[in-house]
Amino acid sequence: MKSKKLFFTLFVAVFMAAALLFLFVGNVANVYASQTQETINWNMKDVWQNKTSRDVPAFATYDAMIECAPRAGFTALGFYDYEYPELLTGDVYEGTNVVNNSYYAFYDEYKELMELMKQSSTGVTVRNFKKGLTEYVERRGRSVTFTSVMSKGTADLTQCIFAFAAQKPVVMFLDGFRYVMHHEEVANRDTITYYTEEDVKHAVLVYGHILFTYDYTTRREYYLVNSGYRGNVKMPIDSFLDVDDAYIIDIT
Repeated sequence: MKSKKLFFTLFVAVFMAAALLFLFVGNVANVYASQTQETINWNMKDVWQNKTSRDVPAFATYDAMIECAPRAGFTALGFYDYEYPELLTGDVYEGTNVVNNSYYAFYDEYKELMELMKQSSTGVTVRNFKKGLTEYVERRGRSVTFTSVMSKGTADLTQCIFAFAAQKPVVMFLDGFRYVMHHEEVANRDTITYYTEEDVKHAVLVYGHILFTYDYTTRREYYLVNSGYRGNVKMPIDSFLDVDDAYIIDIT
């Protein structure tokens, strides 16, 4: 595991990362590398959540090893299809509820996006992710902007929180992470099962932030993400989270 300090000031978390545009995203060597379990006993628990007001499609990929970047972009397209239905054929939403989580229903568009991102056996570069998504959106008469939440090699949770409140998701390119496979809440006890991946390249679409406070002081912070192979999950903001690059995606 890469050594990394995590600082919390109010709801601000800053984590060290290297923003390298030429790295390929998508070489997850072992999806379920390691499993750990944590039990938290508590007398009082408070949950604070900030996320987009509508659900996010839980698009997964046929090949989780290399297709995570186009899947993250495709999930963003599904999210914005609520406002701009020309982005995808068929219905993604009924009201604010997702009614179609299958990317197979939009396979022609998904294949087009993969080709525009220059998907290869080693994945997709961050630069090609942005270029491919931009071209796809512009072909449909829309535009997309990418606003970095990185500053001097760090990613700022505060900027992400503002983005979620403004109904804008964030794409993150990761070198390491873990996510919650199962969270059981019984009486005054939380049992959390994590899966951990280290030294990998992965991309996720982030759409919210959740904070658990136990007995006033013990805290657990998570991003709400579409993982690409487990659907929508919680991803801890901790020393395992290694962010190379991250951008707010805004389609208009």
